[in-house]
Amino acid sequence: NLSALYLMGSSGSIGQSTTSDLDIWVCYNADLNDHQIQLLEAKALAISNWANDFNLEVHFFLMNAHRFNGGEQQSLTGENCGSTQHVLLLDEFYRTAQLLAGNIPAWWLVPVAHEQEYQDVVSSMYDEGYISDNNCTDFGAIAKLPAGEFIGAGMWQIYKAIDSPYKSVLKLILLEIYARQYPNISSLAHWYKSDIYRMQLSLDDLDPYVMLYRRIEEYLTEREELERLDLLRRCFYFKVGLNLSKATKSFNWRRDLMDFLVNSWGWNKATIAHLDNYRSWTIEQ
Repeated sequence: NLSALYLMGSSGSIGQSTTSDLDIWVCYNADLNDHQIQLLEAKALAISNWANDFNLEVHFFLMNAHRFNGGEQQSLTGENCGSTQHVLLLDEFYRTAQLLAGNIPAWWLVPVAHEQEYQDVVSSMYDEGYISDNNCTDFGAIAKLPAGEFIGAGMWQIYKAIDSPYKSVLKLILLEIYARQYPNISSLAHWYKSDIYRMQLSLDDLDPYVMLYRRIEEYLTEREELERLDLLRRCFYFKVGLNLSKATKSFNWRRDLMDFLVNSWGWNKATIAHLDNYRSWTIEQ
């Protein structure tokens, strides 16, 4: 009944912290009837409640790839903001998803240069027997980002900022970049796939949050908006949530990568110690 399980979001990236939740896409076959889907929803909810007993926040999203490709997909919860972010959600999924079990996304088999002919390329692969429904799940292309999604996505990030202000700042600036590029948008998912196709396989460079930061850094530097860039760096640092001013003897790849980044920003020990001591800041600070 299930074709694939994917873990998406910050999991496995430098942006994952002890407070991060787990977002899991549960892809089910199109032939499931309403009663079977309801049973699947009940099971997913039961697992979420069980995980909550361990202080682990897990969200399951029941996905029918055929309906999602047609823009009709409904989520199990409101965590992905419903239908207001169809293509933007797909952009995030393709650049962060990790395959837990089942089919690979068909999108990975189509080079970025052929994204505009995505459906023709995938159809020919099906016709020639290179792929089938038994080994690929097709959520569709991200050839175009509809203008109508930006307002809904922006409002959603403002709402999410109540609980996750630093992550929302990063995502709002990315939305700004996409909106300024419209209609010829070069999405982060395309950057990600292009790097892998060119065999640029450094895990640090392919980290979804590092790629997000690099894209925003490039944008703000080009516009000479250095105050916003400084704000972005502080938000990124707080989102990662590592206390770099506190010495540690154990190896931590997240810490090593964050050390490299803050050194490239020219931050000194006093700056880092000040940020790590934010709980003691005055109201003005």
